[in-house]
Order: sequence, then C-alpha cells, then structure tokens
Amino acid sequence: MGLTRARSFLAIFDKDPKMQLKKLGDPIPPTVAEGGIESFKGYWETKVATADDYRRLGLRLIDHDTEQAHRFFTLAAERYLSDNKFESAAESFEYALNYDKAANCYQQVDDRLNELRFRSKAFEYDNKPEQAGDKMLELSIEAEKLSKPYQVLVDACDNGSRLFGLAEKWDKQSKALELKCNAYPHEKHNDRAEALDQAANIVCQKVKNYSECVRLTKSAIKELDPVGLGEGSKFSGHPISEWIAERKIHLAEHLEKLGDLKGAAKEAEASYKLYKSAADLEKPTSSFREGYFEHSANVCAKCIDYSLDAKDYGLAIRARQDLEAIVKHRDNIEQIRRWWNVWIERYRNIDNFEEYAESTIQLAGMLADRKLYHEAVPILRESYRQNMDKMPIKISFKLLNELVRISYIYQPSEEYNSALILRGTFFMKNGDYAK
Repeated sequence: MGLTRARSFLAIFDKDPKMQLKKLGDPIPPTVAEGGIESFKGYWETKVATADDYRRLGLRLIDHDTEQAHRFFTLAAERYLSDNKFESAAESFEYALNYDKAANCYQQVDDRLNELRFRSKAFEYDNKPEQAGDKMLELSIEAEKLSKPYQVLVDACDNGSRLFGLAEKWDKQSKALELKCNAYPHEKHNDRAEALDQAANIVCQKVKNYSECVRLTKSAIKELDPVGLGEGSKFSGHPISEWIAERKIHLAEHLEKLGDLKGAAKEAEASYKLYKSAADLEKPTSSFREGYFEHSANVCAKCIDYSLDAKDYGLAIRARQDLEAIVKHRDNIEQIRRWWNVWIERYRNIDNFEEYAESTIQLAGMLADRKLYHEAVPILRESYRQNMDKMPIKISFKLLNELVRISYIYQPSEEYNSALILRGTFFMKNGDYAK
C-alpha cells in the first residue's frame, strides 16, 4: 500500500544487513538513496516534515516518550511561528510546557487574557505560586474590563486563591475570594455568600484578624437576606437559618476576642433563635430537629454567659427564660444542673439576689418537672438559709413559697413540715409584709 501510494517521499527501513540496497542488485536508480535511520530522521525533519506533522508526532509520543514529544512540539511551534500562526504556536508551546513562549505568542495577537493565563502557568511551573496568583487576579480584572462571562472571572479568582494558598499568602488568598464574590451576579446569593465565608475562615484561622473576619462574615450573612428564612430556603442542602445561625455564633466568638461582649451576646441571641427556627421547620420525626434544639440550647447558654459578662442583665433574663422553654421536655438534666448552678453562683457573687432567686426557682422547677424532688427541695431550702439575711423580703417570700409548693408535691411529711416551719418563722419575723 505504501509503495503504491507514495508520491514524493518513501523510506524503507530494515535492520537486516542482507537487505542493504547495494546487495539487492544494480544499478540503484538515481532517485534512490541509501542511509541509516539517523540520516532518514534528519532528512525528514529538515526537508519534509510540516508543523502539523511535528504536532501529530508529538501527540503520538506524549504518553510514551515525553522528552521526544516535547521536542516535536517545540519544532512544531517554531515552524508555526515562522508562518505567523501564533495561536497554533502557542498551543504547541503549551504541549511542550514552555508557558512563557506560549504567553509571548498570545501577546503577539493582543490576546491579553490568554497571555496572563500562561504567564501564571509559567510562574506556577517554576514553583512561584504567589507571582502566579498575582497574574490570575490581573486576569480577572482584565476579564471584567472586557465584559467577559462571570464564570471567567470566578475561575480566575478560584485559581488565584488556590495559588496564594500554596504560597501561604493568606491576605491575598482572602482578597481573591472576596473578588470571587464580586464576580458573581447579584442574584447568585448562595455563591457570593460562600466565597465571603471562605475568605472569613482564612483571615480567622490563618491570620487571626478577627475584626476583618467579623466584616467578612457579616457581609456573607447579608448576601442571604433576599433569600429569606422560610421553608424551602436551603444552603448546601440545609436550611439557611441553620447556616446563618452557625455564622452568628462564630461572630459572637470573634467579638468576644475583640472585647465586644455586648455585641457577642446579641449575635449569640440571634444564633440560638435561628437554630430554634430551623428546628421548627423540621418534621417532628426528623433527626435534624433534635440536633437543632440541642444547638439552640448550647448557644443560648453561651448567650447568657456573654450577657452576664457584659452586665446586660435584661438579655440574660430573656435568654434564660428561652432556655428554660427549650430544655423543658428534653433529657439533658446534667447540662441543666451545670448551667444553672454557674449562673446562680454568679448572681450571688454580685449580690443580684432577685435573679439569684429566680434562677434557683427555675432550676428547682425543672428538677421537679422530672420528678427529682429530692434534689429540688434541698436546693430551695439551702438557698434561703444561706442568704436569708441578704435577700430582700419580697424575694425570700417567693423562694419560700416555691419551697412549700414543691415540698407538698414531694409528700414526705418531714420535708413539707420543715418548709411550713421556715415560712412560718419568716412570717413572724416579717409580720408587716405578711399582712
């Protein structure tokens, strides 16, 4: 087939010495030349092969002989350059991993985006990820100027973020992600929020810049405002209220580090209410429902701690009432004991006996609801006895009434009688108030 189809160039190679032309008979036609494989390769490469031939051969060799493949791609690129075929030359230089020369080719045809893309690749290939990332951000800016589709900008920012991460240039990585947010159309709320959230995580975990983290997190949450929190509003498969609730508690933690305890308390309040909202959206049989209630309770307890630290007693009272409602029918008595005992002690230490008594009554009530009367009665009795000389009359009276009520339910006559005696003694001492 080859013999019949060949028109201008035919090479036959056989390693058997018996097959040399001079042994096959004379005369050798003047159009036939004899030589080895090297002379054939040299003749073919210099006199016969085209740029497309080089490229095809490079593609055939790329999986078997990378070094030879790159050599042929380079030959193809140089031949394309001599014919002013710059895009084809750039493609062949790319196959040869010569990214700078590929960029030069795109520069020749004023293709600024591809030029920057390959400058970036050249820097990355030379293990200079920061410079590579800089070129990617330049590319995103140029793409915006040229009104390219938003995905071009997003991909450039993503690559920039990846490269800055490799270079451990965290501030630049955060900036790339913020640019990624801005690259998305305004209606892409979830994508914009996710990019800002990633930026916030980087400045928090890597840079420890909590004020910048607060700014980025608040911006991420704001991106989701138009979506709403109703049923069907999802983010990564979960209710948006859950996603925002998690970011709100992160905000609270960052604000605490910045010394803004009131701000931390407010964000924690918003967080536990959002978790409760997420729970209310779930079906009663849903496994997520209990998880959301548990998160709500834990964050509510944090909110109370922040509020007490900030001396925002009004918020602490509201949150404690909310927490009592959240845990009312849940089997987490160990947590309840731990939380309330801490707050009772804190109120006693600052002589806030009204809230000291209210917290004690709340704890005793929750224990009694779980039929733990043997715990509830001593708590009320000892709280009164240890602090009766410090507590206002009105508060003591409220505490004693609760002691009598729970002791009556508890039934052992000695406990009930003891409670009546304590209250009777109080009446004798404070007769005017009793009337």
